[in-house]
Amino acid sequence: MSENPSVLVVEDDPTVRQFLEVVIKDIDCVTTSVGDGKAAINAIDNNDYDIVFTDLRIPELSGIKVLEYIKKVKPEIDVVIGTAYGSIENAVEAMRKGAFDYLTKPYSKKDIQQLIRRVLKHRNVTTVIPQTDPSDRLEISSILIGKSTQIEDIINLVNRIAPTNASILIEGETGVGKEVVADAIHLCSNCRENPYIKVNCAALPETLIESELFGYEKGAFTGAHMRRKGRFEQADGGTILLDEIGELPLSMQAKLLRVLQTKQFERLGDTKSIKVNTRVIATTNRDLREEVKEGRFRKDLYFRLNVIKINVPALRQRKGDIPLLAEYFIKKVNAEHGLIKTISEDAMKKLCDYDWPGNIRELQNTIEKVAVIALDKEIKAADLEFIDDYGDLFEYLFNSDDDLTIYEAEKRLIMKTLKKVSNNKTKAAQALGITVKTLRNKLKSYGGDFWEENSQ
Repeated sequence: MSENPSVLVVEDDPTVRQFLEVVIKDIDCVTTSVGDGKAAINAIDNNDYDIVFTDLRIPELSGIKVLEYIKKVKPEIDVVIGTAYGSIENAVEAMRKGAFDYLTKPYSKKDIQQLIRRVLKHRNVTTVIPQTDPSDRLEISSILIGKSTQIEDIINLVNRIAPTNASILIEGETGVGKEVVADAIHLCSNCRENPYIKVNCAALPETLIESELFGYEKGAFTGAHMRRKGRFEQADGGTILLDEIGELPLSMQAKLLRVLQTKQFERLGDTKSIKVNTRVIATTNRDLREEVKEGRFRKDLYFRLNVIKINVPALRQRKGDIPLLAEYFIKKVNAEHGLIKTISEDAMKKLCDYDWPGNIRELQNTIEKVAVIALDKEIKAADLEFIDDYGDLFEYLFNSDDDLTIYEAEKRLIMKTLKKVSNNKTKAAQALGITVKTLRNKLKSYGGDFWEENSQ
């Protein structure tokens, strides 16, 4: 690999080809260009490239054929597909065959440079990329995956607000990727080299929240054997993410409000104020306006947090992104587990037809599960039949008015899974991600009748 990354541009339109060369050279890459598929194959045979940027429709050989050739003879090259005929089908086909990503015409300088940066980051290429535009700091789409209008709007907003120090509130259902948006904001901010501290407000006992956030002095309470910095102090100069802020008790909301207003606080057991310069990002799956009306969330804290608000849409509201997400997750699973699984067209259609009540988190878990369990290299629709049953279960869990304990939810999931696999415990255990022994023990715990009914 050369000191500067090498990029081959394959484009039959001379004007577009020249534009791509100039734009890519601007980010310290060495560029070469050709006008058709056969010339591209010849160039690839005789030179080493880090990236090939090829149009989908070019003379002699198509961009897909060039992609297939590269993956056969020089799979280490990353390929980006460009097309004036952009569609989900074309994107899925190219990515299934190994393309890194795709762009639709008309190209913009920003889109091209951001995508090249993302490829370079993926390849761990060390290069200094000029940052002439403060909003053009990182390829956000390397973190936020999708081509839908909703995601493009979020990417554009993140680019604008990341360099500021404004507090940000991110709202959305469980599993939509609120934390991923927060990660993107920090990574594109001026303080991205500084600490990034995450606090799950829902997981902290009320008695520990204050000491966790603000720290304590030695002897402040029983068991405080030494001074400890709190999360706000640890994040000084960087970013603190308050995940599920709606779970904070009212007593702590007042103290948090003071920190946002004055940028200072006191450790438990001390009267000396500590000043910090910490950017606050908060996430919630609740409607905080409704929480304010019900008296469960302070109105002044809501307005202080809500300087900038980002609403992350549910996956069912941007189904056009499902193929890209699915391909991303299958590549990730393949890399982690040493697999070579692909997703068939009928399986992709089934993924797109499903409403995903658990959102992106459910999609990711489903892809990982089916990739590990499916017998063939190509995942088929039949391998995904369980998602219909799980969809019913999610609907029940999230929308039922009945109280449901974890024990009952687990039992219901096991019952549905056993029914789906005709009481085959080995298959059920695989689908549930537990051992057969664990499954048998759980069946026994449900009582004699239940065990007898499901023990054959």
